[in-house]
Amino acid sequence: MNCAIHNQQSKTTSLLKVIDFDQTDIQEKFLQELIDGNPGLIPFDEIDSSLDREFFSFGREIRTKAGPIDNLLGDARGEIVIVETKLWRNPESRRKVVAQIFDYMKELTKWNFEMLDAAVRNATKKSIQEITGQDDIEFQDYIDNTERNLKRGKIHLVLLG
Repeated sequence: MNCAIHNQQSKTTSLLKVIDFDQTDIQEKFLQELIDGNPGLIPFDEIDSSLDREFFSFGREIRTKAGPIDNLLGDARGEIVIVETKLWRNPESRRKVVAQIFDYMKELTKWNFEMLDAAVRNATKKSIQEITGQDDIEFQDYIDNTERNLKRGKIHLVLLG
């Protein structure tokens, strides 16, 4: 059975191929690029039924004081998702990744919308408004919701391995 995947950013469709993850040449970058172009591959509705909606990629390697976030996603409601990718070859990485993703979340709770948008622009050369496609009226509500979520620490964390 063949499976196809549609890349939202490039608007292209390609066949998925079976990859042996025991190969040593597979890198985290592969997972990061896959999620960046296809955030819908993450089964959000299985993680939390309230997340059954479309998420947009806000970019890869988003710079924070705690280090770069592998993938940052957002939705049209102003909710944020941090995705940390790891290859599980190293058992020690399992413990470190939990602390790492919490450090990223802690940093984002110190940000306001302007800081988030600047980090996204730095990574993607696009604003959050361009990525979400919202008009100016909708977007003011989006900014307010995002700032409220950042201040409250309402940030979803996904470890992807």
